[in-house]
Amino acid sequence: MSYAAVTLTGIDPRGVIEGGRLWLRGEGLPAPPDRDAQISVGGAAARVVFAAPDRIVLSITGDGGFLMNGMEVSTAVHYGQQVIWVVLNDAGYGMAYHGARIRNISDVGTRYPRVDCAKVAEGLGAQAFHVREPGQINREFMNKVIASGRPTVLDVEIDPDEVAPFGSRLDTLADYFTV
Repeated sequence: MSYAAVTLTGIDPRGVIEGGRLWLRGEGLPAPPDRDAQISVGGAAARVVFAAPDRIVLSITGDGGFLMNGMEVSTAVHYGQQVIWVVLNDAGYGMAYHGARIRNISDVGTRYPRVDCAKVAEGLGAQAFHVREPGQINREFMNKVIASGRPTVLDVEIDPDEVAPFGSRLDTLADYFTV
């Protein structure tokens, strides 16, 4: 279970697509017809918007996931589909980093220099915003983003030392990385 899936409240679980126990791919089906929002946790947002074009599609992903799947921003721009990506940017593969440290195994390759995901998105033709302070994302801000109708990336700088809730993922890490 992802950080977003653990911490979001008031969201109908039938409106969330989450990609499994370890790696967030965001594969799945769109929300039921009686829902007006779709949340994709991971990399399927640009595909989800085609399956649910009448819904707001929001993807919550880390910077590592965005670096693997962020080119879908180009697809959304090309086809004029609004998707909103919230990129939790901790300059690394946070779940892998913290999981390795908790399990007392090597965390090599889990950190890298901070990538400006907003500039990447702008380079692909989307609008983008840096979020550096609590409160920057509020109802007024989100209403403006939604009203724009454009693909949007919110590059949210988060504390790389904050350990996210793991759910069952820590057990999965142990399955993959036994010592």
